[in-house]
Amino acid sequence: MQRRARLIFGIAAAVVIALLLVAWLARSLLAPERFTALLTQAVADQGLTLELAAPAQPAVWPRPAVVLDGLRLSLPGGGDTVLAADELRLVLPWSAISGRQLRIGWLELSRPRFDLAALRRWLATRPASHGQSVLPRIEAGVVVHDGVVASADALLLDRLELSTGRLESGQSFRLQSSARDNRARPLALTLQARPQLDSGINLDSLQIHFTAGRDAALALTGQLRWSADATLSGALVGTARLAQQHYELRLGIESLQAMNLALDGDKAKLALSLSPQQAWQWWQTASDTIAGIALPPVNGQLSVDDVAVAGWHISGLHVASGAAAIEVARASSAAVAPARSAP
Repeated sequence: MQRRARLIFGIAAAVVIALLLVAWLARSLLAPERFTALLTQAVADQGLTLELAAPAQPAVWPRPAVVLDGLRLSLPGGGDTVLAADELRLVLPWSAISGRQLRIGWLELSRPRFDLAALRRWLATRPASHGQSVLPRIEAGVVVHDGVVASADALLLDRLELSTGRLESGQSFRLQSSARDNRARPLALTLQARPQLDSGINLDSLQIHFTAGRDAALALTGQLRWSADATLSGALVGTARLAQQHYELRLGIESLQAMNLALDGDKAKLALSLSPQQAWQWWQTASDTIAGIALPPVNGQLSVDDVAVAGWHISGLHVASGAAAIEVARASSAAVAPARSAP
C-alpha cells in the first residue's frame, strides 16, 4: 500500500512539475510582453492607441497564443474608440515564437464593438507618410464572435459572427459572416475573391452573396480595389431580389464619395448617383427629426409601375432628384408648351 501511495505521489509530482515547466516555457518562448510591444508599435504607426485592461497572457493549448484582455483601439489623446473587445487571441505560428517580426497565424476577437463613426475619423486623420500598411500579416484568417457594429450611439448590427480564410496575393479568399440588424432581421454574407496585394488590395473575380431575412437578396460579381489612401473603387453587376421583385443591378464605385446605382426590373426602375457618406448623414438627420427634412442628396430617377413593399402598395410613381429632376422639368415644360402660330 505504501509503495502504491509513493507511486501515486510521484506521478502527481511529475505532472505538477511538467505543468510548471510548460507554463515557464510558454512565458519564456511566447514572451507576451514582446508581442504586446510589437503590436502596440504597429498600431501606433497607423495613428491609433492600444490599451489593455490587463497584461497579456500566454496560452499553449490547443495552439501557442497570446491572449489580450480588455482591448481598446482609440484615436490618440483619449479620443473616440474605434474598436473595443473583451478578448483578442493572437494564435501564433511556431516560427514566430523565436523570430523578431510579429507574425500571426490567425486572430480571434470575442465580443468586439466596432464604431464606424470613429473609423471614418481615423481614416480622415491617418498620417500621410504611411501609404503602405505596416500592420502584422495575418497568415490564416480572422474569427469574430458576438460582435457589434455601431456608428456613434446608433446600433447597426449585433450578434456578428465572421470568419475569413488566408488573405494572400493570387490565392482564393473566402469570407463568411452573419449578423442581425437594428430591426432584428437576420443578415448573411458570403464573399469570394482572388486578391492581389500591392500598396492596396485588389479583389478580382469577386463574388458576393447577401441576404436580409426574406426581404432581400443580392448576387453580384465584379472587382473592387481598396487603395492605400483608403479609397474604394470598382464595379459590380448581378441580380437583386427586393420585396419579391427581381431586378438587374449595376453598381459603379468611383470612391466612397461617388457611386452610381442602377436597378432594372419589370415593374420598377432606379438610376441614381450618390455619396454614401452624405446619404448616411442625411439618414441620421431624418431619423432624429421629422419636420424640415431636405430631400436626400442623390441625383437620379425612380419609376414604379406596381410594387408592394413592407405592406405598402405603390403604383404609377415617378420621382426625380437633383439634375435629373431639372431635365424632367424641362421635358415636361416642352411637352405642355403651347404651339406658336405661324406669322
